[in-house]
Amino acid sequence: MIVLITVFAWPILRPEDVAPVPQVQAPAPTGAGAVDLTSMTPLEAAIRLFNRVMTAAEAGDSTQARQFIPMAIQAYEIATPLPTVGIFHLSTLQRITGDFATARATAEGGLVDDPDHLLLLYAAAEAAREAGDTDSARGYYQMIVDKYDAEVASGLTDYTEHRNMMPSVRSDATAFLAGGG
Repeated sequence: MIVLITVFAWPILRPEDVAPVPQVQAPAPTGAGAVDLTSMTPLEAAIRLFNRVMTAAEAGDSTQARQFIPMAIQAYEIATPLPTVGIFHLSTLQRITGDFATARATAEGGLVDDPDHLLLLYAAAEAAREAGDTDSARGYYQMIVDKYDAEVASGLTDYTEHRNMMPSVRSDATAFLAGGG
């Protein structure tokens, strides 16, 4: 009996001799939340955040979209000067927040360098429409309809990267013009 007690009690009486319990490391996080934005260029980080906002919005997750919009806007502001598609993304984010004047100004700033860019025309048109400026919206939408075929045929990377939305750009413009705004 004493031998059994000694065998079981010995580790309690002499804890320094007991092998330490190995630490189990948690697995590294995976998924969108695991992305290390600091390992990216400012523009890559901004695009990643934009995509996260848009994915959340399309999935109906307005909470997540609202959570990431300020970070995405800030990321685009840090990444300046922006390429044309970055200007479109920033304008879109600003419009989602309801800041139609800033969204329009952002799009119009990009149109100075590329006056026929369909995505910038669309961003400016949408911001003007949502702000209640139907005359300006009509002008931008008309430019989209007038320039659409030639611009899409140009094969611009911005259009191929957004190929799923390009038909909507045209149909929204056509619908607005047909409905009189």
